[in-house]
Amino acid sequence: MAVMITQNPGEYNLASGINAITLTNIPPSGLKYVLQIRDLLGINNLADIRQAPNLAGVALFDIQDILKNYVSPSPAGVENTNGWVDSESETYEYSIYYGSEDNAGAVTIAGSVTGRLVLSGRKEWNDITWSDSDDYRCELSEASSCTIVQSQGELLTDYPTLVAASDLPGSVPSHISGFSGAQVYVKDLYATDNYSISAIQNPIDIGSVTAKNISAARVVAYNSSGTVLSDTPIYNTTLTGGGPDAIDSENSPLVYPYWVITFPCGPSDSLLAPLPAGTAYYYVTLHSFQPTACLTPRSYTNLTEDPSFIAYRFNIIDPPCNDFDPVGVSWQNSFGFRDYWTFTKRWDEQYTANRNEYLKNTFNWNGDSVTISQGAKGYTVFGQQLNQIYTIRTDWLTDGQSEFLKNLFVSADVRVKLPGSTTWDSVSLQSSTYDVKTVRKDRMFQYELQFRMANNLNSQRG
Repeated sequence: MAVMITQNPGEYNLASGINAITLTNIPPSGLKYVLQIRDLLGINNLADIRQAPNLAGVALFDIQDILKNYVSPSPAGVENTNGWVDSESETYEYSIYYGSEDNAGAVTIAGSVTGRLVLSGRKEWNDITWSDSDDYRCELSEASSCTIVQSQGELLTDYPTLVAASDLPGSVPSHISGFSGAQVYVKDLYATDNYSISAIQNPIDIGSVTAKNISAARVVAYNSSGTVLSDTPIYNTTLTGGGPDAIDSENSPLVYPYWVITFPCGPSDSLLAPLPAGTAYYYVTLHSFQPTACLTPRSYTNLTEDPSFIAYRFNIIDPPCNDFDPVGVSWQNSFGFRDYWTFTKRWDEQYTANRNEYLKNTFNWNGDSVTISQGAKGYTVFGQQLNQIYTIRTDWLTDGQSEFLKNLFVSADVRVKLPGSTTWDSVSLQSSTYDVKTVRKDRMFQYELQFRMANNLNSQRG
């Protein structure tokens, strides 16, 4: 008789929400159940827990607070980084070891579960297993040495605007329109905007499949007439910041921290910039490995023709000449990665000061006489806390956009790119209420967001 594990968080889960483990079948000699959360190699203990059997004879654990300590928001600068980005910050791979402890304190480890991956995201209060996690992985099969995309994965974004490829204006690449029932994320961006997309690399295999990861992104740019200006693969390699492939289409087995990969793909991001002159819109797709032995015609020898994930279309728009300079906002979304919005209407800048003062003598008691100059200082600043506060506003919104921006309001990690800046600075949200508006009840509406810079201005002493 040995301890058994009958419930665990699963291969993928989100840190903020129940991550349940159930142990049962404690042996007669056992006094307490033992649960150890270890690193991916099973060597170092992250947590070592004892629990007596409950009335049902089992032990129930929720390890979310343990896992939260090992994930964090995306690294600073990911919005405009020079290359692909791994997920060392946003994910963590761990192992579960379990067993029992007897009256003498001797521990017996009965078994283990390895290869558990947690993302720094959040889920519904009653979701135990991240019930729709498979939606964010592509499904692949293989026939006649050819990788076949059976189902495209969703990207790790809360962005809601999906359009059928057949309904898109202008030109659509054949490798997108040719996929049955293809849908496309559609996003308007200014030429100076940054943007990034994130995806789980590990596919769901239907049968035996050679492809192991995302080999490359494919970027196809068009002018306003629908003429192709460029069609470029950007390979996911350690040389370009990604991995685990060291060279193009190496098809290496996935290891931590490459389970999730991020691809910066805004118009001003370095992997794309400069886009061809005259680019009006462009498509970004992620592709899996295609064996060389495959005889199916394709644009690039070692890439699947069909995208493995839902495609993105970015329309490059010109800012209105009479509008305010845009403020870019990036935040940690519900999956732990980045989403973006550009606030284009009026913005206000404000400074507040909390001063610590003391009353200074206006003359020197050690002088040879009492003399006071007209400019003598009484109240003197010893120190002060200087806050820089901004209020920004959106353009008119749709219901879907309003729903999307709720995720910004509840995010714990927000960054902004202020007008004239090329860097993203961390901020602390000051808005404490988000009134959900709809076209039906509010007709035309926009949102206002107030934040202060996460770092105070340096202050001198008086």
